[in-house]
Amino acid sequence: MLSVAVALFVGLVLGAVLGWLANASRSAAAVSAARTEADALRSSQELAARSLSAASEDAARRQSTAIGSQVNHIVEPLRGVLGQLSEELRRVEHNRISAYSGLAEQVRGMHTASQQLSNETRALANALHTPHIRGRWGELQLERVVELAGMSEHCDFSTQVSAESDIAGQVRPDMVIHLAGNRDIVVDAKVPLHAYLSAADCTDTDKQAALLADHARAVRAHVTQLAAKSYWTAFANTPEMVVLFVPGDTILDAAVRADPALIEYGFARNVVVTTPTSLVALLR
Repeated sequence: MLSVAVALFVGLVLGAVLGWLANASRSAAAVSAARTEADALRSSQELAARSLSAASEDAARRQSTAIGSQVNHIVEPLRGVLGQLSEELRRVEHNRISAYSGLAEQVRGMHTASQQLSNETRALANALHTPHIRGRWGELQLERVVELAGMSEHCDFSTQVSAESDIAGQVRPDMVIHLAGNRDIVVDAKVPLHAYLSAADCTDTDKQAALLADHARAVRAHVTQLAAKSYWTAFANTPEMVVLFVPGDTILDAAVRADPALIEYGFARNVVVTTPTSLVALLR
């Protein structure tokens, strides 16, 4: 009985061991299969990731190429326009610099001319304070105006002509203008300018007004002296008048402002007061 029991126990133990071994073998196989499946899944995942990455890079490359092409298509005309604009700006800047240089040169020339004119004007004003220079300047102005009217010396006019007057004796007008029909017009160009020139240099308003009043009185006195010479009696075929030439419109205007009746005063004494403008009109 004892041996049977021992054998039975031993058989049970062996069965349990064999069962455990069989179960362990099956578990190892399952674990191995699971590991193999996990490795395959991991490989598939890595392959999918690499494929996805490659696809993304390719898509990104294609998209970047497409975007670059579109950008170039848009930007290229702008690049051309910008190039033209840049060239136009360079040309405009070059022209501006050239124009500025030319303008600066003209301004310098004008400044030089203005300075020269100012110096000459100052020199002329100083010279005109001398009586004989003032008289010669008036005569030159008269000759220029008569030539401007289309007349020629020795043909249409004569200067410094001496003649004998029954009233004033020998007279010598500054100019005798010869008209059609052997008629003559006597012109005098000796206008007093001392007070006018002093007024032009004066900055005090009251003193300037007094000097201009002196200028008007000097012109009126010269009209009186000129009328007393009776030039028309010294020439056979001349109207009963003499022309008093004032070498500047502003000179006569200053006198008339201070003495409004000056022109009528001259007419009443057969003295026609003229300026370059009115003398040209009279001669024509």
